[in-house]
Amino acid sequence: MTHRHHDVPVRREHTFRREVGQRTSRSLYPTDADLIARLAADVINTGDAVPPRPGQKKLLAAVIDAFVEGLGKDNVSSLPVWLTLASLPFVFVFSLIANYQGQFLRIDAHTRDDPKARRRAKLALLTGYGLHNHEMAAFRGMAYTDLASAKTWREARKVVAYRRAEARVAEATKDLAAGRLVRYEGIAGTDWEGRPYDEREFEETKTALEFLASVHRARYENGRYRRDLMKIVKGIVSRTLPDEGFVMTIAKDRRSWFAWRRTIGGWYLGVGAIGAPTEDWVYLGEHAPQSFPSARTGWHEGEFPSTIDSDRELD
Repeated sequence: MTHRHHDVPVRREHTFRREVGQRTSRSLYPTDADLIARLAADVINTGDAVPPRPGQKKLLAAVIDAFVEGLGKDNVSSLPVWLTLASLPFVFVFSLIANYQGQFLRIDAHTRDDPKARRRAKLALLTGYGLHNHEMAAFRGMAYTDLASAKTWREARKVVAYRRAEARVAEATKDLAAGRLVRYEGIAGTDWEGRPYDEREFEETKTALEFLASVHRARYENGRYRRDLMKIVKGIVSRTLPDEGFVMTIAKDRRSWFAWRRTIGGWYLGVGAIGAPTEDWVYLGEHAPQSFPSARTGWHEGEFPSTIDSDRELD
């Protein structure tokens, strides 16, 4: 009697341990399908895209599970490669769907009181971009307002086509600029328009100089500029350029200033101001600026010039 009385709890304890062990092993050692599903979810959730629904993730995991079972045990060694290749189409499809969901939500926000305009805008976006997921990422900002304001189908199509062309031009311009840096690396002089060949570090230097000018504007008090500004911005002038390359000069009365830097290609870029910081003066030349901003010494008001004004610099 005693023996049978203790037999049942013992079997229950073994059963409990076995069930706990199975659940623990499943949670600690996820399947390959779980890993791929998580990877796909991470890719989809990046950027401004709307996260996929739980059902979409389960569908992706189910498809991969079926693929794993069909592959067979004999091909286990090649499983990671095949899983990577097989998951790419699904990642693209789910990313495309998520991006369209994000765009449609923004269109809904701009066409709340006009269902007809909402349908027209969504259809124009869908037919305009199709499967071009990368290009659709550039459709943002005022593009939604323009698309929502379109009164006809033709006008909506033109808005999408214009934004898509604008993004293509910007990307092409960026590629050409990058190619130019490589093509003319280390070449001295300018082209026939006066544009320097070697423009390496131009953009980084301009950004850093504009940052210095913005800090000067913010710290301008009682008609005076700060003498210790370089100490204030030490270490944050540029992400890629050292602070030692920037040279700043402040007038004795602290009513004017200028700063410059020499690029790796041997060109000098500068920025400065005279009096109140209404509009900055900028400089581009073969020699470092020796005086405060003036039109007679090669300085320009406004944006950085793309060409060298040789006559002014010689004066």
